[in-house]
Amino acid sequence: MTTCTANQLEAKKAKFVFCDWMDTNIVQNLVKIRNAGLFGLVDLLGQVVCACKYDEIEELQDGYFKVSKKGSWGVITSSGEEVFPCSASTIYYVENGRVICGMDDDVYSIKLKEAKKDSVG
Repeated sequence: MTTCTANQLEAKKAKFVFCDWMDTNIVQNLVKIRNAGLFGLVDLLGQVVCACKYDEIEELQDGYFKVSKKGSWGVITSSGEEVFPCSASTIYYVENGRVICGMDDDVYSIKLKEAKKDSVG
């Protein structure tokens, strides 16, 4: 995790005029932002990767983030694509293309939706 200095952050903040708060930590080359109480992600150029539509966003591993909506958790990729809908009571981790999560007082291992690949050429 890279942390911006106050001066570096202030220089970048001008690019993020659409948010009312932004985190000082850079995670996977992304910055967590908040607008109207909801969280999203932008890249270091100020491009929106994930619109501000989640109650919370937290880093997982391997390019994934856990996100919550109305008390339920899901998983998005670092490109903002939802690969597991917000339906679990908790997300423990992602491993080998599967999310380990809690639902209905049990622990499940559920295959993630395959993320779209960017076409080359």
